[in-house]
Amino acid sequence: MSSGVENEADVSSGAPAGSAEAERTNRAQTPDAVTVSSEDTAHSVDEPWWKSFQLNDAALPESVRADFPILSTRVGAAGADEGEKKPLIYLDSAATSQKPTYVLDKLTDYYLKANSNVHRGAHCLSREATSQYEGARDAIADFVNAPSRNEIVFTSGATEAINLVAYTYARNTLGEGDVVIISEIEHHSNIVPWQIVCEERGATLKTIPVDQDAGTPDWSAFEDMLDDQVKIVSVQHVSNVLGCVNPTDRIVELVRSKAHADAKIVFDACQSVPHMQVDVQSLGCDFLAASGHKMC
Repeated sequence: MSSGVENEADVSSGAPAGSAEAERTNRAQTPDAVTVSSEDTAHSVDEPWWKSFQLNDAALPESVRADFPILSTRVGAAGADEGEKKPLIYLDSAATSQKPTYVLDKLTDYYLKANSNVHRGAHCLSREATSQYEGARDAIADFVNAPSRNEIVFTSGATEAINLVAYTYARNTLGEGDVVIISEIEHHSNIVPWQIVCEERGATLKTIPVDQDAGTPDWSAFEDMLDDQVKIVSVQHVSNVLGCVNPTDRIVELVRSKAHADAKIVFDACQSVPHMQVDVQSLGCDFLAASGHKMC
């Protein structure tokens, strides 16, 4: 199993058990649920729906806001006076997350004290940079419970990680009559590489349709698509479009029982690794891509 992970940032906070930072880390691994109070449900039917519920741990954002310097920025229309500007509210963490002071300090500390080429020098700075680089590999392996640090492959991004699988393994494995399956809700990074490789190799690219009622891929249709011609299945773990959590256990079970004996499973975990506990061993996939810059 190989796990393509971009950006070798320190993912281990080192916070003492029971500390506020450790508590925030633990909470971040569990997606928030939505609760509705009896008082809220009594509101007028004319009141906007979004006023009738609140997220669990709703106080958490304000409690950590000071940890993110960029959130002290005030924004407004071009040319607006300072008094007209409002505090920044950032809602694009699915694309890239803002960085807390702890991470920024770590980055600055590296450039102040250890910046050098990794694996390409014998002097003290190069040795220190290499030690930190490989330490990040160990931290990530532990974070996703990889059975070996050698399964962690640093790339420039999750896009490159998926391309690496497509243009190395798939390009040398697929042939006429073989099938690759993706879903309609994939990020384009998990679509274009398979289109190119399938066209090059004469393979067929099939797409799992969306179940309009469930708002998820149609997993019954997926099951019907599987046969011994299917060599690769590449789907998201959590959708960046619909937010649905795909049933990885069912996907793996179906592929292992109905697809080609050597079929490989690729999970795009860019939206799951930052928000929930991910154990690559229990997932049972062959390749997993995640983004360091979305981690926090």
